[in-house]
Amino acid sequence: MFGNVSVPITLVDPVNLKGYLVVTDSQGQDLGPMAVQFGIRNDTSAAATYTFAAPPAGARVSVFADARPLFTDVVVTG
Repeated sequence: MFGNVSVPITLVDPVNLKGYLVVTDSQGQDLGPMAVQFGIRNDTSAAATYTFAAPPAGARVSVFADARPLFTDVVVTG
C-alpha cells in the first residue's frame, strides 16, 4: 500500500475537531514501532503498537496512515 516507506499514523476525532499524533519520548522518538518494512499478504494480519494521548472515553475516531483512512468510527474505551 505504501511501498518501502514509513508513514505517520494519526487519530482524528471529527466531532471534537481534534487530531492525535503518536507520543514521543524525551529524545523525540515516536512511541510506536521502529520503521521496519515487511510484506503482508491479503487476508492475513500483522500487529503494531502506537501510543497516543488519550481521546475522551466514548469519542469516535478514525485511524489514518498518512492521509488514508484505515479504520473509521472506532469507539475509544477506558
